[in-house]
Amino acid sequence: MWFTGFISCHSHKSIVPPMPPPLPLPPPAVEQVFTTPSKKSVVNEMLDTSTIFNSGFIGVKLWDIAADTLMYSTNADKRFTAASNAKILTLFASLQLLGDSIPALRYVETDKELIFWGTGDPTFLNDKFNTRRTYDFLKEKSKTKQLVYRSKEVDAPYGEGWMWDDYNGAYQPEISAFPIYENMTHFSYIKNQGWSIIPLPKSITRLPSKDYTIKRQVHSDAYSITTSIDSLDYYKQSIPVFDVQSQLIQRLSDTLKTKIELYIANKPLPPSRILYSMHRDTVLKEMMGTSDNFLAEHLILTCGSLMADTLSTAFVIDSMTRAHLGHFKPKVVWVDGAGLSRYNLLSPDINIWLLRELYKSQGTKIFDLMAIGGQPGTIKNLFTDQATPYVFAKTGTLSHVFNLSGYLIAKSGKLIAFSIMNNQFEGGTAKIRQEVQSLVKKVREEN
Repeated sequence: MWFTGFISCHSHKSIVPPMPPPLPLPPPAVEQVFTTPSKKSVVNEMLDTSTIFNSGFIGVKLWDIAADTLMYSTNADKRFTAASNAKILTLFASLQLLGDSIPALRYVETDKELIFWGTGDPTFLNDKFNTRRTYDFLKEKSKTKQLVYRSKEVDAPYGEGWMWDDYNGAYQPEISAFPIYENMTHFSYIKNQGWSIIPLPKSITRLPSKDYTIKRQVHSDAYSITTSIDSLDYYKQSIPVFDVQSQLIQRLSDTLKTKIELYIANKPLPPSRILYSMHRDTVLKEMMGTSDNFLAEHLILTCGSLMADTLSTAFVIDSMTRAHLGHFKPKVVWVDGAGLSRYNLLSPDINIWLLRELYKSQGTKIFDLMAIGGQPGTIKNLFTDQATPYVFAKTGTLSHVFNLSGYLIAKSGKLIAFSIMNNQFEGGTAKIRQEVQSLVKKVREEN
């Protein structure tokens, strides 16, 4: 069993880095305006009769990719809570700003030291990816040089508008300059083998309870584990680390088994070099397919690190919005990379524009970066009626929010970009997921 310990420090502060001038980006495209076709379609019929759709507010837009023409539109210019449809923006930014590989860290090497700092790379010691390049690089350098970490601050450990009481959920880890182990503590229990906890937290308390749960204190890395878990054959849970930025040097030192010093020199450093970790599209596919919030937030930071060596979500979003999205009225409201914030407001118009631009730049390769109907990911249990996948899309789910935007290959072979956004509907998500699936299938059959 592998345990990694670290010392916890709880002086929590957030320093917003100075906003450097953005790099020049291409001028925005001009959105064409079309009126809704008069033909009665299956969309009209379903929207007229569906009690589930009519219990809330729905916007729909369908676009013929080959003909580059509008097929259907209702409430498409209205803004909706985006949820993880915001990751389409993150995908767009990543494809625009990142090269073919993810920047792992920046470094300056001297005769005696390796001075390095974070780029926001989310893949370091992340079990979702088969890469040890960053670890092996630092480990090898530590044999002959002193490792010195140069601190880089992010805007804040949480995104704007995130829910404070989701602190225990694996879907909301803190944001940091140099993520490690996904910025979480990973607990796993196997009967007759015991517990594996990576990294080892400050304290663990065993609590008698019939519940099966592990919970962290709100403002501490102290955890409680219910004793009932010991009766199970297998249990696994990951919980975000508290104030992960302040613990980085100790955690890295423990992991690399070498002392890491903090860079405190005031004199300017010479130009840095960049170490790259892994192929960009591998990370994008995981982000989109499983709707990984941690990856989305940190991919935005890696964009900033390449643009101006700054780890500011706000800087990247502002630059991308002014360069590409300024023509939308009402304006795009984009505040985080993952869509955890309810402040994010997108419309079917915006989603379709993004999908069109992504297809123009990537062609059918963009399908591989989306969640795919019937395959592992967020729409694994949807669109399973055909042997060959025909839906490639991104979900967006919060309480009383379910959106689905992506690409549909119709029965005729026609490629359709679609965006279906639902807010404020009654009941849970399961029924409206099925209703959206039915609508997309009917569009497929009609075209």
